Amino acid sequence: MSGWPAIRAQLAEFLGFGLPMRAEARHVFVAGDIAEIVLDWRLHKTDEPDSEAFLSGSSTDIVHRGEDRRWRFVIDNPFGTKVRTDAPRNAR
Repeated sequence: MSGWPAIRAQLAEFLGFGLPMRAEARHVFVAGDIAEIVLDWRLHKTDEPDSEAFLSGSSTDIVHRGEDRRWRFVIDNPFGTKVRTDAPRNAR
């Protein structure tokens, strides 16, 4: 997915659930001003800490640190290596 309209639509779908999200960084690899983050996340049905997860996944994200020293997402892949039917395939 690329472009602001597609990104907004994807985020709206997740945020539209209105459910609490919990996330834990499993790995963070930093090389200069670029980093990869592997994150385990869960959307929960209630605010209770032990509530059942409604939706969960492991994301792989790439971030870049700008001149202002703030990190910004370059690639956000919320389902990591899970096969996605909507993802474009590169022709070989």
